[in-house]
Amino acid sequence: MKYFIDFEATQYSNEIISVGCVDENGRQFYSLVKPHSPGQLTSFITELTGIKRRDLEAAPTADEAFSAFFEWIDKSVTAEFFCYGNCDRHFVEKTMLYISSFTAQSALALVHCTLRDYSLDLARHYGIWQPVGLSKVYDHYVGEHVEQTHNSLDDAMCLKFVYENSINEIIRECPFPEYRIDQLKERSAKGNLGYTELKRGKVHAIRVSSGREFAFSSFGRAADWILAGKKQDPGDEKTKSNVCNRIIRAAKSDKPYYGCIWFTDSSDTSPNVTEPETVQA
Repeated sequence: MKYFIDFEATQYSNEIISVGCVDENGRQFYSLVKPHSPGQLTSFITELTGIKRRDLEAAPTADEAFSAFFEWIDKSVTAEFFCYGNCDRHFVEKTMLYISSFTAQSALALVHCTLRDYSLDLARHYGIWQPVGLSKVYDHYVGEHVEQTHNSLDDAMCLKFVYENSINEIIRECPFPEYRIDQLKERSAKGNLGYTELKRGKVHAIRVSSGREFAFSSFGRAADWILAGKKQDPGDEKTKSNVCNRIIRAAKSDKPYYGCIWFTDSSDTSPNVTEPETVQA
């Protein structure tokens, strides 16, 4: 059984304050959730979601809300949960710190271990370098602009609609050409990304999540950067060579590696693992 789920959460403590879920058959679940620290609800979140502090003071606790959610889940079939974006898993983890009910823990553990970020699937589906916002994708399939309410049930229903319209879709032309990888490279070459300071170098990496660009004088220097980020020994030449080869394959295939799109300033793809220059990043 496929479930499409969305959470709203507090701004800083990231505790869930509402959960909306719809299954593949259209059954719906919605609940406000009283966080462990209701006083941490900020005016920004209230303005964004319409949820006020007095609403949360009268809401079910996380134990109560997710125990009810556990009862609502169809346990006769395997569950698959879909979200949109990389925040929902973090919200689940934060909320699990404050629950004690076994059924509530079971519900959130089930969501956590099966949760799939469909925004990444859609990015691969469209052949683009970063996920597109849910409201923008929804507008594309509806054919008109729809104002996003930031209600967790509304967003879960939007996700279900997007999933159903995209899952068997054959892409003949990317509906979001501004996000195409070739467009990203062209804008980078022209120094026209608009939100990053470009740097000179032989090997380039653009962070998928932020658009920030890094430039390196060689594949070896790029490998040093990755190994340092992974806290691995850059002196291990076999490991370093393997990382170089992965960068080369990523540059040739336009597939992300280490959270980045890779490309070079020339057609030369011979790794240089000994060049002693400092990494430019």
